[in-house]
Amino acid sequence: VRAEQARQEAEAHAARAEQARQNAQANLRELIETTLEFVSSSDWELSWLPYTLKERKKVLRGFHDTLLYLPESERQLPEVRYALLKVIHRRADLSFHDETLKDADLLLLKARNELSVGLSRSPDDLKLLRELALNHSKRGKVALAQERWETARHHFSEALKLMTAQTIQDDPRMRAVSLFELAELEFLRDDLKAAATLL
Repeated sequence: VRAEQARQEAEAHAARAEQARQNAQANLRELIETTLEFVSSSDWELSWLPYTLKERKKVLRGFHDTLLYLPESERQLPEVRYALLKVIHRRADLSFHDETLKDADLLLLKARNELSVGLSRSPDDLKLLRELALNHSKRGKVALAQERWETARHHFSEALKLMTAQTIQDDPRMRAVSLFELAELEFLRDDLKAAATLL
């Protein structure tokens, strides 16, 4: 009788543990989906409305902190790292336009560190390679605004190399943006012929 009771209790514990695991997985999926939807859609729409900046920054910071401080087993999942990268890049965009270039640069460096870890584990991850190209593009914009011409050229060139690579060449809009960024740099440096060629 005792053995049967112990078996039933063990099965009940196992069932509760499995249910808890499934609930945790569902909650994590919902967090990632909500984060990506806000970053890729809702925040852009809100950016057109007046007096929303403070709340947008608060929401983005909330997503950032939630993803950053997940348990280590979840924190290292590729989908969590990708969502975190999207949030950091979006926060950097807000800093670039509404705060300081220094704040934007610091956030972009944090994103670069996340990318380094992710790519060291999955060097052919197309999503991470695309985010690396975007990271270079955004860092180039910061350097351009600070008139650090060679640093800007380096980042824009690296972005273009990544965007023209076989792995992520399916986005001509991204490639066009990088060519335009290099053209803007050459124009500011008074090399009009180079700017015109790039355009």
